[in-house]
Amino acid sequence: DGRKVYGLIDSPGSSPYAFTVGALNTKGTPQRSDDVVTTYSSRGPTWIDRLPKPDVVAPGNKIRSLLGVGTTLASEHPEFIVGAGPNARLELSGTSMSAAVVSGAAAVLLEGNRLLTPFGLRVALQYTSSRVEGSTALDSGVGSVNVAAALKAARARTAGSFSTVIAGETV
Repeated sequence: DGRKVYGLIDSPGSSPYAFTVGALNTKGTPQRSDDVVTTYSSRGPTWIDRLPKPDVVAPGNKIRSLLGVGTTLASEHPEFIVGAGPNARLELSGTSMSAAVVSGAAAVLLEGNRLLTPFGLRVALQYTSSRVEGSTALDSGVGSVNVAAALKAARARTAGSFSTVIAGETV
């Protein structure tokens, strides 16, 4: 019904080793200043252990993706299809779409720096995230993933040098 619900993040997102992602509505603009955490995004803390989650947020509202012609999703939900013929796409919303955005960001970081460890990847994504105005850590974790800033930080290779890479910068 659109009300925010806190404390229901469960397995597998409740694992301290899982990197959990919440969903942002970017309102279709490139500016971060109008981004908000969606009402359907999971909010922390975790259900049993009370761990602070999500770790970060990323765009997850009305994300256009590829369409598998003849798939069950396409045939049962034609309302999600935008365009026609070879230009047809699916437009979906949810934390699954946000997780795909962060997975893509992680791939970009790893492609640019094969020496980056899993912990270094986590640090690069979290340390460089942008705060989401009007949200708490239980809504948006440390903030919205900032791929450009994370790429700069990952190139520095160490968490200790992240502050010198992005200090005072808005990316």
